[in-house]
Amino acid sequence: MPKRRNVLIGLGGMVTLSGCMGGSSEDPDPEPARFEIANMVQSGYTNHHPQNHNDFTVQIKNTGDVEDTQRVGFEIEGITEEEEIVTLGGGRSTEVSFSGNYREGEDKTYQYSYHTEEDDEIGGEVFIFECPLSRDLPDYRPLGADDLGTGNIERANIDVRLLNDGDEYTDSELILIAKDVVCDFSTEYDWHAISTTYWERGDNPGFTEAYAECNWAPNGRWSEARNSELGNYSEHDYSLRRI
Repeated sequence: MPKRRNVLIGLGGMVTLSGCMGGSSEDPDPEPARFEIANMVQSGYTNHHPQNHNDFTVQIKNTGDVEDTQRVGFEIEGITEEEEIVTLGGGRSTEVSFSGNYREGEDKTYQYSYHTEEDDEIGGEVFIFECPLSRDLPDYRPLGADDLGTGNIERANIDVRLLNDGDEYTDSELILIAKDVVCDFSTEYDWHAISTTYWERGDNPGFTEAYAECNWAPNGRWSEARNSELGNYSEHDYSLRRI
C-alpha cells in the first residue's frame, strides 16, 4: 500500500507537502566496526613445548557494517606475547593463530587470553616447559631410558652420566639437567612422571648405586603419578635426592 502523504493547506489556499507517514526514507547510519572474539578454537588447558610449537587459534568477527583494520593479540598472564594485524569487512570473520616460542619463565602453568581493541576473553591455562639452552647446561650425557609404566600409569626413568664428580654440581645444576631430560623425553609422548637418575664416572647402572635421582611428578612425588591426568602437568614439580 503506498505511503499516505500529509498535506497542509496554507494561507491563501496554497497547497504544501509537509512529509510522508512512516518516517524518513533515508538509510540508517552504518554500525561502526567492532571486532569480537566469536570462537576460541584453542581454549581450556594445554601444554606448550618449545620444541613442538602449537597454535593458539581464535576466530574473530567484525560485527559492524564497515571494514576496519585492528590488532588482535595473544597474552600470557596479561602480557601481550604476539599481535596480528587483521582487516575485516562488515559481518566478516577469520581465524587468527599465534605460534610463538614462549620460552621465558619456569616450568609452571600460566593463564592465556586473546584480545581485540573492543573485546577480550580468557582462553584457559597453558603449561610451558622450561627447556634449557645447551650453553647453560652442566656437563652430562644420556645413557638410556626405561619404560616403567604399569597399567594406565605412564612413567619412565632416564639414566644420565655426570662428566664431573657429583659433588661439583649444585642442586640447581642437577635439576637443570632433569629439565633438559624432561623437555627432550616429553616431545612426542605424554607422561604421568619422569625420573632422572644420575651416575658418576665409573658407576654402572644396575651394578652400582646411583649418585642421585630427580623425580618430575605431581608435587614432586613419584607415588602421586597415579592420581594425575595424563598430559596435565599443572601440579608437576621437581624433587631432587642425592643418594
